[in-house]
Parts: sequence; structure tokens; C-alpha cells
Amino acid sequence: MSGAPPAPKKSKRCEQPVLEDISDDELDSPFNLFFVHLAEETRAERKNLEEAFRIAKSSNLSPEWIDSDVMGGLEYSDDSFVIPCFRGTIFQRIQKKKLKIYGPPILIECIQNGKQLPLPGHPVYSSVFDGARISFTRIEPERKRVLQEKLNWMSGLVTQSLCVESTHLVAGRAEQTDKYKAAIKNSIEVMRTEWIDDLWETTQTTMGRFSGLVKEAIDSYKLRVFEGLEMAISSIDGSDRCSLIQLIEENGATVPGSMGRTRCSHLVTDKTNGEKYAKATEWGTIMIVQTRWIRKCIQIGHLIDEVKYHPKFLSIDQISAPRPSSSTSSNRKSGEFDFKSPNMGPRRLSASTFNLSTALISLEQSVSPTVSTVSGGGGSTVGRRSVEGGIDGRRKSDQFSTTISRHSSVQLTRFPTSQSIQNLAECQDPIDDLRKKVDEERHGELFENCLFYICGVDDKTRQEAWRRFLNETGATRAPNIESATNIVVIAPNQQEKTTIRKLLSENEDILIVNVQWVEECIKRAEIVPGEGFEWTENVMEDAS
Repeated sequence: MSGAPPAPKKSKRCEQPVLEDISDDELDSPFNLFFVHLAEETRAERKNLEEAFRIAKSSNLSPEWIDSDVMGGLEYSDDSFVIPCFRGTIFQRIQKKKLKIYGPPILIECIQNGKQLPLPGHPVYSSVFDGARISFTRIEPERKRVLQEKLNWMSGLVTQSLCVESTHLVAGRAEQTDKYKAAIKNSIEVMRTEWIDDLWETTQTTMGRFSGLVKEAIDSYKLRVFEGLEMAISSIDGSDRCSLIQLIEENGATVPGSMGRTRCSHLVTDKTNGEKYAKATEWGTIMIVQTRWIRKCIQIGHLIDEVKYHPKFLSIDQISAPRPSSSTSSNRKSGEFDFKSPNMGPRRLSASTFNLSTALISLEQSVSPTVSTVSGGGGSTVGRRSVEGGIDGRRKSDQFSTTISRHSSVQLTRFPTSQSIQNLAECQDPIDDLRKKVDEERHGELFENCLFYICGVDDKTRQEAWRRFLNETGATRAPNIESATNIVVIAPNQQEKTTIRKLLSENEDILIVNVQWVEECIKRAEIVPGEGFEWTENVMEDAS
């Protein structure tokens, strides 16, 4: 390396560095490489600087030591200066004069890899963010300035607007700003501010080259779903409340006991009464959402529109339905809804291990029979969503106010039984035709608020087809039949039939339908009532 190169050319479409660039007409001539000790340096930083000097000398770059006061008195120089740290009065003075300032890591990297020193127009300490083009949202101006400065020092570029060349968005909190929505839509990673802070601390003590853009770093510093938000909970008590608080806090939000008008972002409740609900409605500054919104955000991995998850869209039956008794909960498998299990909740480096469906279902079907005691608010119980006519995951209560008889005389289409065929997999399963009829615009959110369990499909290929179908239509898959709100029966075996009989005997409100109900919903592109589509056993099936 015989000399520093001229400043590289830059794309002008969206990159707006914090500091002005050095012009491109500087001479690519031999230069002096000066090393400078600073009063603020630590012992480790001093050692790193001296190691960089040794490497530069062995590479025949003829480095020299100069006093910090000499460097501080310079007004302009074409020479390059290597300093141990980017802080202190001398550094602040020379930073404003646009001298060519480098840290030991970037110098050593350039020497070892035969690269030229960069000339971006600001000091460069390392290459940790080389290749990154980062925009910022929801960060205080001074805090943003510091982050941008650190990013520049680590070879990253700042883009004031989120554009096609942006690689990441750094957010101070989870909030649906225009940049946040655009990043989600365009699959741009949304990161926490600690991503820049922590890697800056690391690069000052690590001489080896490393990148902040590797998968492990990205996974560790992704913005959590509710990062920085403050939420309140109303009309949810007992174990339900504890489980919900734990789930919210694990995903980045806080849940204090009180609801502050200026601090609180969301009120989570499945009721439209109570003191907190009244205050939030009066203030108009707090988003009111169902518990289902919490679960859906976690499942998808980012915030979604709150409007359609307002509890006012819950039906009367869904709001007033009593919770299952505690004896019912004791029949559940041990640990099935255990929020404190080490396998429960999001993990920074292994999000795929989060058994999301199990965690989400429990919030809706937990068994606390207690009533709300929030500030003397309404005393109605928070019930599990009624499934009577409630196959409508969109909660259109005006459509399903009629109770469905368990012994409907409506003629139903019967599937072949185990006596008429040897293999139940031969029963008609319309999944292939259903998938062909799915249109993203018409059906993309058709089953948005439904928890599906497909009963009677053993073939793995068809199971995968149903999984894809549910994803394509916005449904959530239940981890087991007991926790589903929408049970679609195709060709059940004897064990599944026994489970279905038990569900029907224990809960008269549950509605279990045949696959023709799904076909009708797809045909109309809307949720249809379950009446006429209830699954029942025929005589031959009972005899088998």
C-alpha cells in the first residue's frame, strides 16, 4: 500500500452521509502515515495502536509517531493519522477539520488484505458495517446523531429515507411509522439501536475483522415485536393475566400496573366496559385491542393493523361466554400451556424453537373463572370465545345469533365409512381443488381470526397442502383438537371420533363442521354460518 486513494464515488440516490464528502480531485500521491497517542486511551487501546504501528512498519509504510498537540494544531493535511480511540478533546477538534483519521482495526485490515484506505470524508475506525445502508425511525435527534456517527465510523452508510438500496432500518421502538411499514413490506430487517451500540463497543477492543451483518448478529439484535411499548391490561385476571403479561414482556413491551395517558400505547382487553376501557376511549390516544391481536403479532413477527382487532368487533356471545371450569383445565396435558416452560417464549438466536401456537392458544382458552377487579370496573367474566356460529373468525355477531341444533334435520353429505372402504385416505379430500381456487386478494384474510384443526388427514402430503392452504387464507393452526375454535372433519379415525364426541358432550356451544363448510366459504369469499355443515356420525360409523 503506497498511498491513500482518492475518495470513492457514491450513489446519490439515497445516501446522505452525516458529514460532507471529500472531493474526488485530491492527488493520489505518496503520503505520510502518522500514529498519535491520546490522553484518553486505555491500556488495551494503547496496545492495539502499537501493534498497528508494528504491522505498518513491517509492511514498509514508514510510519511515524507525532505528538497529539501537533496533530491538534493542524488546519489541513493530506497525510493520514491513526489514533487509538475516537473520543476526547483532540479527536473532536481534528474531526471538524476533515483530516484523514483511522482506527487500528481498519488500517490492519487494509494492510493484510491489500486494500486501499477508505476516504469517505469522516473518520473510519473499522469495517464492521461495510456494505450496510441504514435508515432510522422513532429515535430522538441527538440519539440518532450519535448512532449515525458510530455507524459512519464502522464504514456503514446512512440513508435519510428508506429506499431500494437500504439494507436495514434501525428503530427506537416498535411503531407503525411509514418507514416501519415499508420495511416490513419489502422484507428489510428492522433492528434495535443496541445493534450499533454493542458492536461499536466490541470493535474498540477487538483487532480481528468481524461483521455486524452476519446472520447471528442480525438474529440477536432484531427489533422485538413490541419493543419499547407500554401496555395496559383490563378485564383479564388470575393466571390468564400473568401469562399474558409474561408473553408481552418477553416480546419487548412493559406492563405497569397503571395506564398513563401519554406513556401507554395499547390497552389489551376482550371487553368493551371497565374503567380503563372508558378512559382509553375518552382519551383517544391509546389503541384498544383484543388479546388475539397480541398473538397474531407474535405469530407474524411484527405489528399489524389494530383497527380490526378492537374488542367492539367481538360478538355478544364471545364476550359473555363463561370460561371453562378449573376441572376442565386439569385434564389438559401437563405443560401444554405452561408459559414458564424453558421451551416457551421467543429466543434471540433461535426464534424457530418458539412453540408459538401453544403459547397463543392458551391466552384465549385459559381457565381462570375470576372476574375483573380493575379499579372497580365491570365485573363481567372474560370468557373463551363461543364457537356457536362462531366459525366466523371475524366475529360478525349479527350473522350468527341463532342457536344451532345438535340434531339438525338438514341433509348432510356423508363420507364413506371404514366398512365401505379399507383406506380412509380414499375419502374425498378437496384440498387440491381448494388451493386452486384461493385468490390472494379475495381470500388472503378470509380466516384471519380462526384457529383451525383439520381432523382426519393422515397423509403427509395432504397435511402439508392443508397447512399451506391455512397460511394462504390467513388462518392460524391450532396445536391440537382441544384448543381449536374451528374443527374441520374429513375422515376421522376412531380415536378422533371419540375425542370429538367428548368435546360435543362437554361443551354444547362448540361447532364442528365438515369440509363442505370450507368449500362454501371459499366459494363466497366470506365466512358463512356453520348451520347445515355440522359434522355428525351416521349409523354405519357408530357401528364400526
